[in-house]
Amino acid sequence: MTTKLPELPPLEPKELLGLMIRHFGIREGLYDLSVRFKIATGTIGPKEDRLLPGVMIGISSFEVVPVEHRGPNTLDAAECNPKKTERTRRTPKTEDVA
Repeated sequence: MTTKLPELPPLEPKELLGLMIRHFGIREGLYDLSVRFKIATGTIGPKEDRLLPGVMIGISSFEVVPVEHRGPNTLDAAECNPKKTERTRRTPKTEDVA
């Protein structure tokens, strides 16, 4: 018996970039997502007598790249992963008992 896994929504490039910025602990600067591809060429076909020239493309990595100017997919690390502020601990109020 196989367990059906829940369907998860796909991530948009900016969402993936935000996750990576938080994962790497980046707190300031502008960043874009870079995708690296590997490309291979060769003959492809269903049978030896029906081979055609072909290309295969694979994703080899995703990278967080610092940039100087905002683009349509740029994220500011200070906005998506702000520094945590120190919270002061409140002392409980005591009641005067007479």
